[in-house]
Amino acid sequence: MRAMIEILKKEVRQFFTTPMGYIICAVYAGLSSLYFYAANLNGMLVSLSYDFQFQATWLLVFLMPLLTMRLLAEERRMKTDQLLLTAPVTVGAVVLGKFLASMVIFFLCTSVNLLFCLVASLYSQQPLLGEFICCYTGFLLLGASLTAVDMLLSALTENPFVAAFSAIGVNVLLMVTRSLASSIRLEAGRFLMELVSVFTRFFNDFARGIFSIPSLFYYLSFSALFLFLTVLAVEKRRWG
Repeated sequence: MRAMIEILKKEVRQFFTTPMGYIICAVYAGLSSLYFYAANLNGMLVSLSYDFQFQATWLLVFLMPLLTMRLLAEERRMKTDQLLLTAPVTVGAVVLGKFLASMVIFFLCTSVNLLFCLVASLYSQQPLLGEFICCYTGFLLLGASLTAVDMLLSALTENPFVAAFSAIGVNVLLMVTRSLASSIRLEAGRFLMELVSVFTRFFNDFARGIFSIPSLFYYLSFSALFLFLTVLAVEKRRWG
């Protein structure tokens, strides 16, 4: 546990020691704010659901690869992964520490939504907190699932840019499966497509203000599965 926390703190600290970390957060906040102004303030839209849908569709797909591309690939390229793999710490603790660090940074990047909720509440006659909590919870779960997938891709290469571009491609593919699932006539094929479509449950449940327990367990299981695969990929290098 202590080793995992140390890895978490190290990754978060390292992310913000370079201008790139601040640039990524600033760009995300800027684009999110532009949409909030155009849709909510200028367009007189009260619900924040559309803000999260916009971010999930256009920003999240690119944000997660930027957060995960160097987590394992950079360690491998710089040969510093050997220090971690030979240290008295389990591979699971290393992977989980880096995963949690990405989630902390992800929360910091997307915390601008807390400001949006506050501003929207000042102009709304109806309570927005319940809808906001539901949407934000689903958004974090979706981000966790994409993080787990993108971390696996980072573990399979030693080039951070290859990891980033492959992660973007996979994220777009996962997003497209949401539309493809409804067009497949074969029941088994539709089931398999929906099984890997992490975006479907967010848009169908959380983004509509529906807190779905099955979707919650789906996201947790999905993230756990890909974190397990990441551990196996790193373990293979450890003993390979």
